[in-house]
Amino acid sequence: MGSFIKSKIVLEIEQIDRHINESKHIIAYCINNEPNYIEKSGLAMILHSFYHGVELVLLMIIKDKDTYKLEEHRWHKFIYNKAFEDTETRTQILRDELKEILKNLMNFRHLARNSYAYNYDWNKMKNLVLQLESTWDIVKQDLNNFLEVHYE
Repeated sequence: MGSFIKSKIVLEIEQIDRHINESKHIIAYCINNEPNYIEKSGLAMILHSFYHGVELVLLMIIKDKDTYKLEEHRWHKFIYNKAFEDTETRTQILRDELKEILKNLMNFRHLARNSYAYNYDWNKMKNLVLQLESTWDIVKQDLNNFLEVHYE
């Protein structure tokens, strides 16, 4: 079972890598330019997809390593919180320095799923967009370290 889960996690990491690589052009554009409505809509989907991918990896790990029952209406926050905790069966998945940015991405994902694009405020999105590559670098490093320890 462990090698099957590990291969699914590795595949998801590769897909997030591709997602980040495909997004680099628009992210670089945003360093010096405020995106228009269409660009903000695309960036919202990029942020949403990124967080969805990270959350999917965390969900796979937690379902494999822990024995918790997920509550349907609060599972996003549950997964987020558990990623930063040691349990009886595993070490902490992600380092504490990722808490704030991932919480902001989780909250933005909720906004993107439940709001119209004209509600996207560039001032609130900007840091999430511009930090996306560096955030992924740290998350990916933590995930790979976790795989190395727990899925030999």
